[in-house]
Amino acid sequence: MDSGVGSAEVKALVCPFVMNKLPQNCSSQIASASLSRPWKFPGFLDGESIGRFTAVAMVMAWAPPALFSGFRVRSVFFSFLSDYAYQTRFLIILPALILAAPSVSKRLEKVARQIEEFVPEYQLPDFETNWASFKRLRNSIVSRVVIVLLTYALFVELAQYVSPQGGEIFAWWKSGAGFGWFSIAGTWALFVSYPILVYFTLLWLWNQFLWTRFMRATARLDVRLTAGHPDNLRCIAFLVSELRGQRPFGLCLGLGFIGAVANRVLHDGESLADFSHVAAVFVAAVLLICVTPYLAFSPVLMRMRRGGLPKYGAFARTAIAGIDKASRIPRKARM
Repeated sequence: MDSGVGSAEVKALVCPFVMNKLPQNCSSQIASASLSRPWKFPGFLDGESIGRFTAVAMVMAWAPPALFSGFRVRSVFFSFLSDYAYQTRFLIILPALILAAPSVSKRLEKVARQIEEFVPEYQLPDFETNWASFKRLRNSIVSRVVIVLLTYALFVELAQYVSPQGGEIFAWWKSGAGFGWFSIAGTWALFVSYPILVYFTLLWLWNQFLWTRFMRATARLDVRLTAGHPDNLRCIAFLVSELRGQRPFGLCLGLGFIGAVANRVLHDGESLADFSHVAAVFVAAVLLICVTPYLAFSPVLMRMRRGGLPKYGAFARTAIAGIDKASRIPRKARM
């Protein structure tokens, strides 16, 4: 694999140091070699040291509140361990969001290349422009910085309205030793742990928005679909199977909801049936988020169905009439 620096350049940089000689143009060689490498933003979501990064994120989010709570009385530490919402969010949801991202990125690229096969040659530049825009915005440093700023602005604003009597607030959150009435563990959770989780959740939603935008732009192209294709989806049935790529995000949203409900049921004595309507709305919202990108082709499919079925019906009638005519035995031949 080409790393961006050739062997000749490496020798030119290394050999003079071995011979205890520093060339005059060494700094310029280093600069040119550095510029020749494609610089990349640290890729949490591109598979680069993903396991190590996931471990660091989990330790930063979960370990300090656990330690700060453990330094207090046993009941406070037990309240931390029995906070099911917190445990599921930072021991399951956070690592799942990070670890699943590289495979989802590969799946999306695979889908894009499959769709490219149906794009006419004269529109390929438009398709490549849309795909390059998707990748550029997805990996944009500016967009990630904006997400970080929005995340902290959100938590600074919410901190003013969080009540110590709230249903999500357990003993380990409170003591007054930290910010306001928060404990040190609660302060860490509010300004470090939850922002990390919300950042990756918003990053997934941002990627979902960009993917929806790309799919809508692609659907506007003159994609060459086949109205009578046996997959009943005009050649793009593979999009249905690619919905599996949305499962990690849907699972994480579901587990977040389940953890919050578990706290209310097991700690506050509320009935599970009380959350049935909320659960139905939540499931509908998750499905809408996951399926929306693939609904971009719905107008195209409906238009092809309306225009293609009559044409294929006329073609079928003509073909059947031709077969019937060819299969008839002339009277002279029968005699």
